[in-house]
Amino acid sequence: MYFDTLAKHIFSRFLSLTGSPAASLTGRTMDPLPAYPPSIGRALFDASTNCTFPLPVPNFDPAKYVGASPSSPAIWYQLASSSNHHFEEGCRCMYAKYAPAPSKNGSIVLENVCTRTNATTGEVKTSSVHGIAECTAAGGFGLGSYQVRLGPRPGGVCGEHSPNYVVSKVYYDDGELEGQGLYEAVIVGGGRDFEGWYLLSRQRDVPRSKIDTYLKDVASLGYDLRKPYSLAEQGPSCPEPTV
Repeated sequence: MYFDTLAKHIFSRFLSLTGSPAASLTGRTMDPLPAYPPSIGRALFDASTNCTFPLPVPNFDPAKYVGASPSSPAIWYQLASSSNHHFEEGCRCMYAKYAPAPSKNGSIVLENVCTRTNATTGEVKTSSVHGIAECTAAGGFGLGSYQVRLGPRPGGVCGEHSPNYVVSKVYYDDGELEGQGLYEAVIVGGGRDFEGWYLLSRQRDVPRSKIDTYLKDVASLGYDLRKPYSLAEQGPSCPEPTV
């Protein structure tokens, strides 16, 4: 039922690579963001839903991605993302907390956190949403693919057993050898047809030059950086995460 797609994905890229708007400007600097065209990413076509999904990074290790327990989660700061995530409107200082689910079935319990400023009063408040990321590897989508549900929102448009969160690339700390230590940064695909992506890091303060290197890799995985996207604001005014 599942097969690696190349021809179908190439065809879908031809359909989508027309008239892409220019990238937006970042809130962290006035330098324009690079607008890289997408390469042909590794993909999987699911004939049962007629959806194409990015493949997860080979040899993904969940233990290097999530924290030790719900009381000791991994903190991931959002550095950049595509601009089609409506729940992020008005957000700054975004980060997520990931921990293994108590069920020990490969699922992840998560909390997405950000700050918002009231346009009328100027009051700054922290808001968050809790969710669950269910592993979809058993469905043939590969380890590192998940179906994320935030609050009452449905998980995705391709069915409840299809991924909408795929860890497409991982990075290790500069001082560590490949395959050793925890993941320090990741590129996450947002689900079907390469329609969205996130760049996450364990470090809040990351040089712009390094972020630009990550962005090249985002495009190499099949995501179109000629479409609008933005860098997340992670400045010194951001509050420290709470566990």
